[in-house]
Amino acid sequence: MPPHEALLFMMTRPKIIFFTGASGAGKTTLVHALSQALPNASAAFLHFDNIGIPTEAEMIKVYGSGTEWQKRMTFNWAQKLVEQSSNEKLIVFEGQTDLQFIVEAFAAINFAQYQIILVHCDAITRHQRLEANREQPELINTDMDNWAGYLYKQAVAMGVPILNTTQMNVSEIINWFKKTYYTPKV
Repeated sequence: MPPHEALLFMMTRPKIIFFTGASGAGKTTLVHALSQALPNASAAFLHFDNIGIPTEAEMIKVYGSGTEWQKRMTFNWAQKLVEQSSNEKLIVFEGQTDLQFIVEAFAAINFAQYQIILVHCDAITRHQRLEANREQPELINTDMDNWAGYLYKQAVAMGVPILNTTQMNVSEIINWFKKTYYTPKV
């Protein structure tokens, strides 16, 4: 990174890091590992799924579609994250949602100090994680594979950083995050 870009990055360091990606990409594992590695006094760690995920039938009944539910919940979370960001902590958040919904949600509340990062891995690795680690083989399907591909293409088109966790272990991911996004207060 050229020096002037590094300076600009330091001046606009995000207050919110929003990790997104398909099921099995490594979002939850990453955020959990970061919460263990970084002091709680300097960062807060939150998960989209904490709101509870209704069935698809419930999403359709209340919101008209699963996509609309996802969009509305992304907007709700963005508002909550911005309210929490006033305490100067870095907020690390993970949730599976459309990247454009994240951009629209923060734009709607005129907040720019956030960074989206797509957590991604190859399909074989994602399938293995869903089967062995998460015991959710029902998520190994064409829809989830297509969703992972959609998010990847969307990230490339939008210039969103992609963290490919296929060959990375947890320690490497933590080191990457600390070097790229985390500067402890002195």
